[in-house]
Amino acid sequence: MTAAIDRAAPDDALIVTDTGHFHGIAASFIGPARARHFEVQAEFGAIAQGFGMAIGAALAAPERKVLFLSGDAGLMQGLQDLDTIGRFTPNVLTVVYNDESLGAEFHKLGAKGLVREKADYPSPDFAAIAPLLGVRGSRARSIEDIEQQVAAFLEGGGPALIGARISRRVVSRQYREEIMPQLAKHK
Repeated sequence: MTAAIDRAAPDDALIVTDTGHFHGIAASFIGPARARHFEVQAEFGAIAQGFGMAIGAALAAPERKVLFLSGDAGLMQGLQDLDTIGRFTPNVLTVVYNDESLGAEFHKLGAKGLVREKADYPSPDFAAIAPLLGVRGSRARSIEDIEQQVAAFLEGGGPALIGARISRRVVSRQYREEIMPQLAKHK
């Protein structure tokens, strides 16, 4: 999904990710040519802080497109910031990686042999909520949907949001190789 977003984005697009388990996967598929236009918010390990970076980037460079990648829990925690995007930043496309879970906690609980489903929760329909906050909402069910919806945003402007379901069973490389082995040692 992220590779499709990266391919569709113009060369000068600013790509910002929030933090959470999903961002390890998202960051892996942003092409190396984007290094100067890619920001990962991972300070403090707290979700929902990427909104501020996306809004700041959009206000600082209104002539450029900003693609903000967020997890579903981060979007829920920062939902009021989607209202700010709707009011003040027409150059922002928010893409929600929705695994209906606190993804990092899901994998950490599993690594410790605990009940990882405690981190699951049903997410609302973000594409339906977005218009209430002045943001055009759509749902992606395939890579082709992502490509078409990113293209529609680039042609027609925004602000816009794409809600995309992802599998919570996919584990990022960082979690597989670093985090989960460390947690498993401390069961």
